[in-house]
Amino acid sequence: MAAQRVSDADRAYFHRLGEANERLAEPDPGRTLEEVFRRLEVMERTLGPLALPGLARDPELEDREAAALAPRFRRGSGRAA
Repeated sequence: MAAQRVSDADRAYFHRLGEANERLAEPDPGRTLEEVFRRLEVMERTLGPLALPGLARDPELEDREAAALAPRFRRGSGRAA
């Protein structure tokens, strides 16, 4: 089987994609963890409800998961696998 050739259209697409990625690069990344968290807080305040997870947490499901794992730990295995 002959190797497929990359088309000019493919090259152009990936060139545009690379240029777009460069434009998205943060010019001044946070230098400390404190700075990163500060920026995340600003994003959360700016985005409001859009910053929330896509799916709401289900407390009932979390309770069932914890109940299913508890016997394993009670037996002393120390792991849930």
